[in-house]
Amino acid sequence: SKLSSEVHLVQLFINLRGRYADTESTDLMPNTMPLYQVLTAAAKFADSFSELRLVLDKLHHFRGPDGVVMLPEPGLPAWQDEGGAFSDMNFIVRNMTGGWHMDHGLAASLLRLWAPGKPLSAESECHLSIADFGAGGGHYCRFFNKTGEYCCNAFDGSPRAAFHTSQTVQTQ
Repeated sequence: SKLSSEVHLVQLFINLRGRYADTESTDLMPNTMPLYQVLTAAAKFADSFSELRLVLDKLHHFRGPDGVVMLPEPGLPAWQDEGGAFSDMNFIVRNMTGGWHMDHGLAASLLRLWAPGKPLSAESECHLSIADFGAGGGHYCRFFNKTGEYCCNAFDGSPRAAFHTSQTVQTQ
């Protein structure tokens, strides 16, 4: 959040006050902002590596009979299989780059259209069940499920959608 970011920035300035500040200036921002920007970029870089590691951990099962990891053939990746479903490469690229698009205007309109009523059952917190077909990465269902009012199940025709989305999207 913005407040948390500002608090951390002030704490950084206080900690670095005597080390990098110009002794005649009381304005610490110009003196410490470059260091803060470098630390922010380093943190984002480290986050990217941790995400890459998670993706590579999922790929460890792509081993040939000799135990060597099979790399894709050079050239352009096949983005869809012969049936039109997303390929493994398409899922991996979209998950790594945040390539799934969520139309927030559509989601807001659907929330207005699907006004929740009474819970579906006594033990259920869901007021409305939704099925998302052709869900891709399941981002719409994640959004609706976070509200606590809706129970959304995501389905996609890609054979390995469940694997690439950590079971968020089902194929059956």
